Amino acid sequence: MLVDWLIERAKRTPYWHLDGYMNRWWLVPYRTVVKRKLPQQPGDYEIGSWDGVHPEAFETADGTGPVAFKSRPIAWLIQRCGIAIRVHEILRSDTERHPHSHPWSYLTILLRGNYAEERYDADGEMVSYEIHKPGSILWRPAGSLHRLTLPQGTVTTLFITFKKRGTWGFQVDGKIVPHKEYLK
Repeated sequence: MLVDWLIERAKRTPYWHLDGYMNRWWLVPYRTVVKRKLPQQPGDYEIGSWDGVHPEAFETADGTGPVAFKSRPIAWLIQRCGIAIRVHEILRSDTERHPHSHPWSYLTILLRGNYAEERYDADGEMVSYEIHKPGSILWRPAGSLHRLTLPQGTVTTLFITFKKRGTWGFQVDGKIVPHKEYLK
């Protein structure tokens, strides 16, 4: 089945997971290598996951970097269009009370499981509540605000991002609070 193949193919190239919230793997990574400092303490979602083994921070590549035309010509072409593709396994509902935004426009396709999505306007008012099931294809522009609720189990999505256009943050009292500040 295509879904199983996509998930297994992506699992060859892990991205840093958000412990207890989301596991992520690259299908087509960003073309530029991104190095991250791993955190020195648990729960630091800004810079990676923490396994409790490494007491000091160190840099690591997170699966990003150019793919070879010869071995993966379609991925090579997608990268040159500024597109990245991941598989996300969402483990739990958003527990933050405020909706969040993403820094890029994105397309997400639900592969397994379902979730309820609350969408919000710039003032923080909920404008829609929809339940999305496997096969749902959702387009969201950069900066759009939402919260996800998983009724049961986990959800697996194909998550396709386009060029970065903003910042990731949480909408609080009509303002976007950067994620680093909000999650402290």
